[in-house]
Amino acid sequence: MKRIKIGLLVMVFLLVVKASAQGNLQFNQVINLNLSGVINTGVSGNLLIQTLNVTVPVNKVWKIEGATTRINSSTTSPIYGLSPSNKPYIFLDNNLIGFLNLSTGVLVTSVSMPFWISSGNHTIQLVADISSSGSTQQIYGIISALEFNVLP
Repeated sequence: MKRIKIGLLVMVFLLVVKASAQGNLQFNQVINLNLSGVINTGVSGNLLIQTLNVTVPVNKVWKIEGATTRINSSTTSPIYGLSPSNKPYIFLDNNLIGFLNLSTGVLVTSVSMPFWISSGNHTIQLVADISSSGSTQQIYGIISALEFNVLP
């Protein structure tokens, strides 16, 4: 009798665990999203450089592994020679992912990497806060993600 009770308890436990279990993930592909734009001489302010609308398909999730930005000047090498107050930013759904600190050359992130985004529509924006644009500047941003299938 005791064995039957234990057996029934184990079966109920397994049913509950199976019913509340989440789906498994299966790797699908690597995704690199590139953003870029040009800031002309004499422009300043908080400037929207590029907006990219992306859709994570149904039954898929993206694991954002990293995001970075950089500025090139037409008269100097990357980063060096630019005002430390000029900063490119990347936003995901109006949330700051990170920006490049030009005085140190280090990417500052406002979220811990990696982070996950669910299926659905998302907006990525490359924004530059420019105090002075003495020369034409090219702004770049890249997001690297892994796409997974959500299996039942």
